[in-house]
Amino acid sequence: MSSLQDEDAREWRRRQREENRAAARGDVPLPPTDATPAERWPVPAVAAGPAPARPQRPAGPQLSTRVANTFRIVDTLPSAENRSGRPIPEHRRDLIEFAKANAGRWIEYPPAGDDAYKSVSTFVSTVRSGKGGFAPKGAFEATARNKIAYVRYIGTDGGDQ
Repeated sequence: MSSLQDEDAREWRRRQREENRAAARGDVPLPPTDATPAERWPVPAVAAGPAPARPQRPAGPQLSTRVANTFRIVDTLPSAENRSGRPIPEHRRDLIEFAKANAGRWIEYPPAGDDAYKSVSTFVSTVRSGKGGFAPKGAFEATARNKIAYVRYIGTDGGDQ
């Protein structure tokens, strides 16, 4: 590990090399480096004495107006059906009702209309995890064959119907 004096000396030598190169090219010279590193970069003296007192904060909870405006108080929570905040497509709602009416039977669900899912594997994962209207977790099963999703309702206790 090098000391500050060693680093200053290296910097001083580097600046001298730059001055020599600039002079050889005929460039505008840098400030002269004939001073020693300690003279060129003096360390300011720190005045001794007590540290300045920190300003006292007023007692009690206070928020800046910028922070206070980002929050709002609600009296009732939104329903837990749709936690993502996006509405469940009507086509998917129809699938859920149809699957519950035909419990235990596989239903082909190709991507179409307002529920054109981007990836069949993502849609299957959504169904299996009980999200996107397929709650609770474990009430629906899903699989994919040839980029088409197949869904079936098995009930909340794993086959109640």
